[in-house]
Amino acid sequence: MPFFGSNFSRLYYDGSTHHNVDGNHSVTSQEMSYMGSAFPGAWASFRTPKISSSSSQTATSHILDIYSSGHWGSQPVVVIDVHQTYYRPTWWRLMILLDYNMTKMYRIGSPILTGSSNAYIEVQNSGSGSSTLAVTNNSSSWSSANNGVVSWTPGTTYTEQIGSGTHSGQSVFRQRINFILGGVYYQGFTIIHLMAMGGSNRAHFANTSLGTVQAYYQTQGAGFHLPSVSKPTYYPNTISAGEIK
Repeated sequence: MPFFGSNFSRLYYDGSTHHNVDGNHSVTSQEMSYMGSAFPGAWASFRTPKISSSSSQTATSHILDIYSSGHWGSQPVVVIDVHQTYYRPTWWRLMILLDYNMTKMYRIGSPILTGSSNAYIEVQNSGSGSSTLAVTNNSSSWSSANNGVVSWTPGTTYTEQIGSGTHSGQSVFRQRINFILGGVYYQGFTIIHLMAMGGSNRAHFANTSLGTVQAYYQTQGAGFHLPSVSKPTYYPNTISAGEIK
């Protein structure tokens, strides 16, 4: 059965059997992360590896870097589904737009679980490691609801400039995104839906180092880096709308 706008059957990954839903085709762990176009308008969707908190420390994971410049078609949009699977299951969704050097966020709908036990997203300025902002579903910084959508614009504080005039005269900025669970013992993952940038869609994965990615986007402008997701080796034509690096 096609999965939300994709034109193929979504593969199901089981760590013990490596089978799809029909049980008759073996897939690799690299391929299990790619979910087709699992959100209307996305050119590709990826599930990040599950993380687990210990009995004494909350788990965190660097899941995404977004790159943007001032050129036309260089303002990427991403939708992130936050899933906490154990021991208090929950889900909520937000959209992030990196508009040149300004981060803008929109929460879609209400979360299943409210309060401090929810997994959340953190935006970080990697040029200043201490400059972080916890983006929780219940923060008072979200604006009032407008047809079910609320907004929050942290501004330029949490973006890092990686190039000055390097993209055909335009500067390039990076927004780091972390995923953090709601407490000890919890487990969870995210699904990242890469939306159109207005120009060329492109993404890098765990096989490419941060230094290589930054050097690329300093001159190429906008794109995504999913540092915890293996580069997919199998995908149908739905992903042809973008470049897999």
